[in-house]
Amino acid sequence: MLPFVQVIIGEGGVLSCTRCVPVPASGAHHHPAEQVADRIAVICDEWQAGPGPNVVLTGYEPLKHPDLPAIVTAAIHRGIERLALRSDARGLGIGGNARGAVASGVTQLHAVLLGPDAASHDTLASATGAFDEALRGLRAFIAAGAAERREVAVVGCVPVCRHNIARLPEIVAVFAREQAVAVRLELNSDLDTATSRLWLQGACDTGVANGVWTSVAGPPDSVSPDLPALFLCSPVAIVGDDR
Repeated sequence: MLPFVQVIIGEGGVLSCTRCVPVPASGAHHHPAEQVADRIAVICDEWQAGPGPNVVLTGYEPLKHPDLPAIVTAAIHRGIERLALRSDARGLGIGGNARGAVASGVTQLHAVLLGPDAASHDTLASATGAFDEALRGLRAFIAAGAAERREVAVVGCVPVCRHNIARLPEIVAVFAREQAVAVRLELNSDLDTATSRLWLQGACDTGVANGVWTSVAGPPDSVSPDLPALFLCSPVAIVGDDR
C-alpha cells in the first residue's frame, strides 16, 4: 500500500454529484503557489510513512491552477517521489497538457468519474461533454507516459451516492477498459449500508474479473461490515490532508 498525503490547492468546485450538493455559482478559488509549496516542503521534512514522500494535489481542479507547473516543479525539486493529481481529467486532453504534466514529474492521475457514460456522468456533473473529455484526458495521460518513457498510473475515483450506486459495476468496467490500475469507491455517510452492499460487492467483483484492484473507502458508518476484508484494502491510501 502506497500512502499519499493530500495537499488541497484550492477550495470549492470539486467534481461531485450536483444532485446531492448543487455547485455554487461562485466562490471557488486556488491557493497561492507559495502556500502549496510550503505545505509540500513540510510533508517532505516530516515523512515517515514508508516509500515516498508521495503527494496528491486535490481540491479545486488542479489543472486549472495558473501556477500548476511551478507547483509541480517545486514538489519534484523538494524530493517528492510520487506526485498525483486528483482531477476530472478534462484538461489533460487539450494540446500538450498531458505530456507537459508527465514530463514535469506527475506520475499518477486520480481521475474522477460519476457515471459510466456521457448521459449519466454529464448529468450528475452538470457539464455537457465532460465524460468524453475525461476519457480523452485519461488516454492522453497514458500515451504521454509512453512517449516520455516514464511509468505512470491511473487510479479511478468514484464519489458514490444514491444517484450512481446502481451503476458502480459499469463505472469500474470503464476504468478497467481505460487501463486504470485501481479504483476507489468513495462512500458518503448518507448511504444505507444494507442497500449499498450488493452494488459495492458487484463493483468489486467486476474489478476482480477485469484485473483492476477495486476497493471501498469512506466513513466507518457507511461501509458495510459484510464486505470482504480484501475490498477494504487499497493499493493507494489517502492518509491525511492539510485542512
